[in-house]
Amino acid sequence: MRSSGHARSAKHKARLRVTVFSPCNANRRGTLDDMRRLLLALVVVSACASPSAPSAAVAGTWQQNLSVVGASLVLTIDGAGNGSGTYAIEAGRSGAVDVTGHVAASTLTLAVHYDYGPVRTFTGTQTDATHLSGTFDDGSGTTVFTRR
Repeated sequence: MRSSGHARSAKHKARLRVTVFSPCNANRRGTLDDMRRLLLALVVVSACASPSAPSAAVAGTWQQNLSVVGASLVLTIDGAGNGSGTYAIEAGRSGAVDVTGHVAASTLTLAVHYDYGPVRTFTGTQTDATHLSGTFDDGSGTTVFTRR
């Protein structure tokens, strides 16, 4: 008797294994629903982290790296690249700037509106947590901003 009980128990365990892992079982629907929920969660999380969405990573205060003594451009922007700042021209004027921005994929575009009229457009990328690198539309070469 004992052996038949053991055999029945072994059969039952084998049947449970087949039932649990069989693609034809009644629980398959539950497994597919779980997989769909997981896939949906992954899509939602990846959409939230999408580089085409405004990035909180660019939000902050950025100072242009300039080698000219007395010259500066400091911008404080939000995750979309909008904000304000200050500038100083060597042995010249200083004042305020307004910034309108756009973040698309990995590209950041900033239109810097100077208080005396000109608008310069910076197009670049965030190379790491503390640096933006790109160019202004006036052909002044590569520009790097460092987070302050």
